Amino acid sequence: MRHAGIFVPTRGWAQESGHRPALYTRCISHYLDGETPAGVAQKTGISEQRVQKAYRLFADTIILYSRGYNADQILEITGLPSRVAGEFLLLYETTGRRQETRLDDLFSTYTTGISQRPVRT
Repeated sequence: MRHAGIFVPTRGWAQESGHRPALYTRCISHYLDGETPAGVAQKTGISEQRVQKAYRLFADTIILYSRGYNADQILEITGLPSRVAGEFLLLYETTGRRQETRLDDLFSTYTTGISQRPVRT
């Protein structure tokens, strides 16, 4: 069921004996896999508005990070828990997804009015 994207709480997950990415991080992963906000909402069981909030918070976090803000400043500005902000940064930096064109779409859609985008190296 997990491979099909269906969330099934297990005893190990409920007792936190394994790591499961935060809900907002899973939203970003689904987005990068090509899902629409409606599809992500269906897979995660939350509203489409919360999915879009996850996208905006991810974009905000990465833009602040690329501008040189430190972790404490990012947490204060975004209001995210440190775990979620850390997962966002790990997803951006370590998964090889940094070059995906869907990231450009996400930044241009959810950070309206911000002209500086993350530097893509």
